Amino acid sequence: MERTSIGGYRLVQQVTTGGPGCLHYFATREEDPGNVPEYFVKALLPGLPEREEALLSAQFEHEVQLFETLNHPNFASLHASGREDSILYYVVDRIIGVDLAELLGHREGVPQALSSEIAVYLMAQVANAVVGLHGIEQLDENGAPDLIDALHRDICPANVLLSTDGDVILADLGCASSRWLANEMTVRDAGARAYMAPERVIGGGEATVQTDLFALAVMLWEILRGERCLRGVNDISTMENIARFDISNASNRVTGLSPRLSEVLRRNLDKDPGRRFATSHQVLSRLSQATESEHAARARIELGKMVQARLDASAKSSGR
Repeated sequence: MERTSIGGYRLVQQVTTGGPGCLHYFATREEDPGNVPEYFVKALLPGLPEREEALLSAQFEHEVQLFETLNHPNFASLHASGREDSILYYVVDRIIGVDLAELLGHREGVPQALSSEIAVYLMAQVANAVVGLHGIEQLDENGAPDLIDALHRDICPANVLLSTDGDVILADLGCASSRWLANEMTVRDAGARAYMAPERVIGGGEATVQTDLFALAVMLWEILRGERCLRGVNDISTMENIARFDISNASNRVTGLSPRLSEVLRRNLDKDPGRRFATSHQVLSRLSQATESEHAARARIELGKMVQARLDASAKSSGR
């Protein structure tokens, strides 16, 4: 996309691509050209095959609809959205920091653990975001509130953004599903495979509240153990790991945790979705009751310092 602005925002730097026809930018408001880029722009370009463009456009507009509905501290705020010269776009806050995958060393192949206090603070923030998403309602024909059955479907470390202030943001609603998006426009196997529940990968089942909770628990396990839980060298080995993993095996347990925190791991990593918690609110409640949550303010500060250290190390290695 050879343009310098869209929707009143100046495109300063292209940062990533987000799949076919999708570009990501850091941006500033056009009236504040000298400022550090404070916004993140996602743009969907035209010109794809007709069926693919219809699918991606529907998913993009659904993502915007969810952002418009959410007013939540653990999601980025939506500032603008629309269509300009056949390009769909939206603008949200840019998070100055790193994602959880980078903080945990996943990309370097040297995963590391975080303290249980930081783990509980961090995961409580993510769980709070999931509570907000799962709780989106609309009014039914009788004017009563009715859940739209919103699911994230791609909860993974790369989609958890961490700021230097210790803020935790759940990103990327592009794979989300709800009753606002037609079934034929929902990609069945969307999401990071290494965080998918066995009933989705092995059984070919639909995403549910319990599959989102399974993904949360895989992340928590990885944070506490400093290891990759289910990821293999390729998709086939990852699927084999998912099929074999049993949280009841002694080698898979995480020791030294409070009863509440152990319960979150044990239940949500169970192969049987019926044994997992029924709602994300129950998970958030258990995390809030865990003794590791008593020092959340300290954990937030320490997390922010770790993020800043990562940014400093990255700047030093790149010579900035």
